[in-house]
Amino acid sequence: MNPIETLKTEHNLIARMFTVIKKSIKKIKTSKELDPIFVDLVIDFFETYSHRNHHGKEENILFKHLEEKKLSPEDKKVMETLVNEHNSLSDKVGDLVYAKSRYVRGEKKAMDEVINNLEGLMEFYPKHVQKEDSGFFPKAMEYFSDEEKNQITKEFEEFDKNMIHQRYVSLIGELEKQ
Repeated sequence: MNPIETLKTEHNLIARMFTVIKKSIKKIKTSKELDPIFVDLVIDFFETYSHRNHHGKEENILFKHLEEKKLSPEDKKVMETLVNEHNSLSDKVGDLVYAKSRYVRGEKKAMDEVINNLEGLMEFYPKHVQKEDSGFFPKAMEYFSDEEKNQITKEFEEFDKNMIHQRYVSLIGELEKQ
């Protein structure tokens, strides 16, 4: 089994979220109303699914296996760029969190910042996915045998099994602090 198929499937789900966000932005602009709960759901999706789960698989499994290989300087540079982009995406979500919190505190002009942050994610992420799906991932798979690819896929599956538990252990920990 090819592990990049798992990652591409996750990319497709993330793309579906962008379709939802695009429709919501139109609604926000028309109504001049922002639903903070919707924004919280978007934030949770990107923090949990996109960053912790999806990027977690890429960085903590696939990239770790690649670090054991003798990568070409070009492939090594692309992998470093992808990690930097993951961090940038996480920062963009942090900016969204901040703008939403300002809106909730009554700063109505922060609604424009929320929209700008959502649009920024929609602009940045598809370019990132294209770089992975069409460029880096196919090259990366050339470094692995079929057996290694199967092992990476198994590690992805195990990562997914543990992710739900990590998410809710973290949630309960946060709630206990309150």
